[in-house]
Amino acid sequence: MVIVDINEYDKLKASLKLMSQLAEGEQAGKEKGWMTIEEVEAELGIDNG
Repeated sequence: MVIVDINEYDKLKASLKLMSQLAEGEQAGKEKGWMTIEEVEAELGIDNG
């Protein structure tokens, strides 16, 4: 059992979620290949023209 400030606990949970999502993204990149910046911008609907 640990006593932790609720704000610190929330930060820890957010950090763990982010690390998990980054690991999933890295795994997907390794399995499916990486996207170029142009592909990412097109996927997000960003027009840099």
